[in-house]
Amino acid sequence: MSSLDQAPVRAAEDELLRLLLVPPPRFDEAEIARIAADRFGVTGSLRALYAERDQNFRLTTTAGEEFTFKIANAAEDIAVLDLQSRALLDIAEYDPELPVPRACRTRDGELMHIERRGADRFGMRLLTFLPGEPLAQRSGTAALRREVGRLCAQLGRALRRYTHPRADHKLIWDIQHAGDGLTLNEHQADPERRRMIERVHRAFLEVVAPQLRHLRAQVIHNDFNGSNILVDPAHPERISGIIDFGDLVRAPLVIDLAVAVAHQLRHQPDPIAAACDIVAAYHAVSPLADSEIGILYDLVRTRIAMGAAIRSWRRQVMPENCNYDRERDQALWTVLDRLISIDRDLAVRAFREACRSAGP
Repeated sequence: MSSLDQAPVRAAEDELLRLLLVPPPRFDEAEIARIAADRFGVTGSLRALYAERDQNFRLTTTAGEEFTFKIANAAEDIAVLDLQSRALLDIAEYDPELPVPRACRTRDGELMHIERRGADRFGMRLLTFLPGEPLAQRSGTAALRREVGRLCAQLGRALRRYTHPRADHKLIWDIQHAGDGLTLNEHQADPERRRMIERVHRAFLEVVAPQLRHLRAQVIHNDFNGSNILVDPAHPERISGIIDFGDLVRAPLVIDLAVAVAHQLRHQPDPIAAACDIVAAYHAVSPLADSEIGILYDLVRTRIAMGAAIRSWRRQVMPENCNYDRERDQALWTVLDRLISIDRDLAVRAFREACRSAGP
């Protein structure tokens, strides 16, 4: 057995990779319709939605109400699902104007139904459906980037007081664990790409990781990307929804901003200028400490490198359960190459100037 063949076996023992290795649930629509009616008291038509590790459906009732029916991966910790659902309750109470889904309860008043299939347990939840087009399908404008920064900050503010016993769970997409995620680079066949990841990995271990423990931390969304941000088609400069709280975790607050920035830099001829639109708008709502501004560039670069490494690994190790777009993969490598070529001090100065210009 080759080392690549052994990779799934080794990875299956790693808590950080477990969710990426277990295939998504495969319930048929008849089962979902029955459970939705019996447990949540809703009936209607179902349409499958894309999910990386779960199984999601859009449920439309005869009265025109719309919901998202979510079936979690069998490897998902039920307590982590509770973390996500209760966060939505907290956000709705603290800032009801934020366009996030509302968690619906079962007939018994619970936030989740647990369906058992043999030894597996599947957490099932019902959320209100938010209409809109994914920002990822649109050409990013400066106005939209500012909206991304503003809403990311507003969401972080709404979550500031939120606590949960499982908020510190481990997640492969958490930049705090980039030291582990970037080691997946060992399966990268392209030597130049492998060197890029190795360079970012060294910088993370030497520069980023030692600083993270000193930054203010709280529960964050942790996946503020264009697929999880919805735009109102009638008002294309307005964000109408923030979805997918599946990567919620307690981490340094600035990581939320770093993720938001990282996912808005594809196809940008001047990635630092584009990043400044988001940073300035974020800072105007939730002022950043100088230490957070000073590490932001490193965090952005780390997130992009993580995405490139994890996507490459997953494409090779489990191609049958990988729906990643190759064009998007290429865009990740392109923007990573650009960021690596930019002088770090220049980027940090640009972020500091953007924050000074924004106030407060």
